[in-house]
Amino acid sequence: MTAISISSLAAEAVEETLHELQFDVSRLQPLGDRTIQTFMRVAQLEGHDNLPSHYALLATPSDPSQLETINQRLADAHVTPIWYPDGDHQCVEQILELLLD
Repeated sequence: MTAISISSLAAEAVEETLHELQFDVSRLQPLGDRTIQTFMRVAQLEGHDNLPSHYALLATPSDPSQLETINQRLADAHVTPIWYPDGDHQCVEQILELLLD
């Protein structure tokens, strides 16, 4: 098996992209995110057992009620969150490297 390492430049690009793609918790309240809305509709129409697994790498919100809300919304959309400590975006690189092994 070949090990693949992510260069520091690539890691920075991944980190910048993740900042752009992270959910804005305030937008999750009114179902403002179209991607999540679409996933929720598909999950309702097709049924959770008929869908492939989807995952999201997300920074853990500091507010436990926000965490609970996001967990429920993602569950409704058939998306399993993989939480990492807020601000510790280097964890994303580590998680991705583990997946490559």
